[in-house]
Amino acid sequence: MKQLSILILASLLLASCSDTTDVPTDSVTDTVTETAVVTEEADPLAELFKIQPESNDGKVITVLTHDYHAYEMLAPEQNAELINDAVYGRNLAVEELLGVEIEVLTRPGYYEDRAEFWNVVSSSIMAGDGAHDIVCAMVSCMQPYATPEYYLDILTLEDVNLDNPWWVSSMKDDLSLQGKLICVIGDMNLSLYNQFPVVFANTTLLGSHDIDAASLYASVNDGSWTFEKVFTLARGTEQDLNGDGKIEPETDRIGLGIVKTPFWALQAAFDLHNITLDDAGNPYVVGLTEQYATAAEYLASNIHGNPSVTIEGDVYSITDTFAESRSVFHLSRLNDVEQMRDMEDNFAILPFPKLDEEQDTYRTLIATATNMNYIPVTVDDPALIGRVMESLMYYSCREVVPAYYETALKERYSRGEDNQKMLDIIRAGAVLPFEYAYSTALNWPHSVMAQYVMDNIVGKLSSSIKSQTKGWENAIEKLMDRYTTDS
Repeated sequence: MKQLSILILASLLLASCSDTTDVPTDSVTDTVTETAVVTEEADPLAELFKIQPESNDGKVITVLTHDYHAYEMLAPEQNAELINDAVYGRNLAVEELLGVEIEVLTRPGYYEDRAEFWNVVSSSIMAGDGAHDIVCAMVSCMQPYATPEYYLDILTLEDVNLDNPWWVSSMKDDLSLQGKLICVIGDMNLSLYNQFPVVFANTTLLGSHDIDAASLYASVNDGSWTFEKVFTLARGTEQDLNGDGKIEPETDRIGLGIVKTPFWALQAAFDLHNITLDDAGNPYVVGLTEQYATAAEYLASNIHGNPSVTIEGDVYSITDTFAESRSVFHLSRLNDVEQMRDMEDNFAILPFPKLDEEQDTYRTLIATATNMNYIPVTVDDPALIGRVMESLMYYSCREVVPAYYETALKERYSRGEDNQKMLDIIRAGAVLPFEYAYSTALNWPHSVMAQYVMDNIVGKLSSSIKSQTKGWENAIEKLMDRYTTDS
């Protein structure tokens, strides 16, 4: 294969992927400061990548995506912006490898436009015109419509290896309905990364409490990074800076700030569910388990009435509190780092905590605003489209993901080996459980635990779940009737 001029730092390649959500276009305008020529021999992932060069006479591969996440695919020319040029280089590499031309079409496709976007897709498929080879659409917008009538089973494409690190391999178990997987996410979906729920830690403030940053990384590595650890470290770090006898995020220092939406990751992070799949790939309502109830009660009791913990309200952004160095821990999304670029204090980026040390791994929820990928049943060469997708994911892992980290985190990434390792752990744990992926069709079962904890509805968890169970069962039946009929 030819050498590729890749617009990223060569030193980032080793951290670009491991075995182990939304970027606005105006936030990725950093210019390229270095280039590196990377040969196939220097690529640590090359051994896993099995797609061979071929000639398809410039066959046009059409990708339909929505304008909100167009930056993932659309880069018609180089413009000295790091992410754009990495996407451009990735697309070019795939085109040269497979002898194709990638054409990207965009349409409005955010939540309020979901019906119109789906109409474009379904009309094309029903007409059999083969207008789109790959569809990239927001999870919450597309999943309610996605059935085997319209999309191919990805598991039938032999050149797509979902065990490779550039895919979210957990989808094979979490989203294979009745043995078919018609939707996948991987590294070509940059929106996967920037909305990861994470914990930021102000290591400068922790140092003033005799807590060394190295101990945080060590707790992640030894499996003891739990909510109990966070509560323990945050306790007593709050400070009434204005002396009015209250702890308020607008003016004072807080120990732990929690942003509401990423806190919805609780059920996914703890591998606890209201709805999940049985061994045959059929969804069912789990019911309230003892572990689920214990987790909810533990979190509620340690958050409410605790002066060191603040849940974000409607008036003030606790992201600002952290960016102004008045919060020790900050539970939010990775893309909050955009507001922290000018911080003088050092900070660490850590995975979403475990429930307890018995939990076997860290689990990172994929936001439902992330793009999902589908292959319409009308494509004329499914095997080729599978190779195109595998190649797009691979080159994204090599080129685009490091460019995103370098843009978002700057020197905190390129000079911070510990943060690189933490980001690898965060990515390794990426999951999108069934009840999250299909949340808009299932009456929002994924938010129950977090909402209970945030609202502190003591003693009402069981009755809340029971009151919603019938509605969930009806929604499952409706979804699966359509899924089975369409297949």
